[in-house]
Formats: sequence, structure tokens, C-alpha cells
Amino acid sequence: MVDTVQNARETPDAEQPWAALGLKEDEYQRIRELLGRRPTGAELAMYSVMWSEH
Repeated sequence: MVDTVQNARETPDAEQPWAALGLKEDEYQRIRELLGRRPTGAELAMYSVMWSEH
């Protein structure tokens, strides 16, 4: 299944690999706050790259 924005809205409690992508819990919560929903897998990966310290 493709993780679309619509799917993200419909499955707010779906588990996501934010820690495996190098994000901290507070960063993941901030992403959810900014988007107003859980991020899609692609969005989560993009934030991980953008917020990387390397």
C-alpha cells in the first residue's frame, strides 16, 4: 500500500519508524504538529534528511 496524505489522515495512530530514521520523539511530535496529522513515509524521510545534523 502507498502511504498517501489521505491514508495518513485516516490512520493517525499507525506506527512509524521515526527513530530508525534518526529523529527524536520531540522532533516527530513537532512534525505531526506542523502537518496537523501524522506524516507519510515520504514526508517523514524528507524531514529526517532536512533535520539531519550531518
